[in-house]
Amino acid sequence: MKVAFLVSAVADEKDIYTTTALAREAARRGHDVAFVDIDGLSVAPDGRMHAVARHVRRPHDGPADFLREVVATVPEPLAVEKLDVLMLRNTPAFDALRRPWAQPVGHLFGELARRSGVVVLSDPRGLALAGPDKLYTLRFPERLRPRTLITRDVDAAREFVGDLAGDAIVKPLHGCCGQDVFLLVRGDPNVRPIFEAVAAHGYAVVQEYLPANERGSLRLFMLDGEPLTAGGSIAAMRLLPRDGEIRSNFGVAGTIAAPDPDDGTAEVLHEIAEAAGPVLAADGMFLAALDIVGGKILEVGLWSPGGLRGAQRLAGADFVGAVIDAATGRLAAAGAEG
Repeated sequence: MKVAFLVSAVADEKDIYTTTALAREAARRGHDVAFVDIDGLSVAPDGRMHAVARHVRRPHDGPADFLREVVATVPEPLAVEKLDVLMLRNTPAFDALRRPWAQPVGHLFGELARRSGVVVLSDPRGLALAGPDKLYTLRFPERLRPRTLITRDVDAAREFVGDLAGDAIVKPLHGCCGQDVFLLVRGDPNVRPIFEAVAAHGYAVVQEYLPANERGSLRLFMLDGEPLTAGGSIAAMRLLPRDGEIRSNFGVAGTIAAPDPDDGTAEVLHEIAEAAGPVLAADGMFLAALDIVGGKILEVGLWSPGGLRGAQRLAGADFVGAVIDAATGRLAAAGAEG
């Protein structure tokens, strides 16, 4: 299998990232693996798509050595139509303020690759319709979503917060990694300036604060609309916030822990998966991560969900291998259909 991983920037990748683990596992299995930067794509006059790619020569014993060689590799031309699989692992939300032009590149060029016969994961058409990850929760049943307002109108935000039974969280619609997330306390005179600061660069998401968040959040990995499993274990973990921290996003979480099998978590994950799975599958979402608090889906990671290595370590199960198995399965199915 010839597989390329499209990333925002190879130089920004880390050895702990899920993308690194997936690429290394694919290389370990003998697949032809390459990394492509989001700015390394082009379309020739004949309509064919090309890329500048860093090819992986060997899997190495450890992820740090593996990634170090990838970064040091001299980029080479790659005819995208010669690929079997293109995995979209860039992060549009991360690029939103740094380089807005990069936001639509993944699904636009991904769609061109799909039309040339490449298996693109996730489906670029579904990703284009999904918009920002934070909007995607609207695709799920209302009972699985916290009360949420998306607006740039400060008066609407103040009214929304005032109508809630408790406090609210405000965060940028195009944000990621827990950046610019604030608590809005009912009756606090600072609601206006906090909201205006968040909304200064675009739409803001105002969401009811769920007290269960103090105990952290759950991250459930979904693969082709089903819970990702390996060796009888489900890929899920608990993200525990640091003391005094309202955020439990993976990038700012204090620690991770295995889900407690005796606190009803299994039932919650089952209910969430049953409701969200068909939507993810219908939209062609390959690997996704659902962040859950108090039985509600706070956010969905569609482009480059992280933390899979942590879930794998906690469960002692080969979730990374299961994802590569699914990718080769998609390729085989596409070949059978062709």
